Amino acid sequence: MKERALAEEFHQHLSALCNCTWDALEVPLYCESILSAEYYKRAYKYIYRNPVEAGMCSRAEDYEFSSLRGLLGRVNLQVPVIDNMGLIFGPKKILTWLNEKEEEPQLPFIDTST
Repeated sequence: MKERALAEEFHQHLSALCNCTWDALEVPLYCESILSAEYYKRAYKYIYRNPVEAGMCSRAEDYEFSSLRGLLGRVNLQVPVIDNMGLIFGPKKILTWLNEKEEEPQLPFIDTST
């Protein structure tokens, strides 16, 4: 599994740079491929809402270290970020969806009634 090898390589580099071992990244590392659009949406929302759920900010786009800020043009990103969810083209809809706490997240621009 490519994801696991990449995560393990990252862990080794991080440990070497910091001259220590990080317990949170101990092997075996759990990596799971995202194989469906629904899983991708859930992972996307989970990642961007995580600082909100942790009480670090009140809105996903307010988290200082989020790539959302760069995608919205509020800061310059040091690395390129691919915008697969269309944030640039529909920021209001995506941000409204990200900032809604739901058990079963649904994208606001996809009609699921049919």
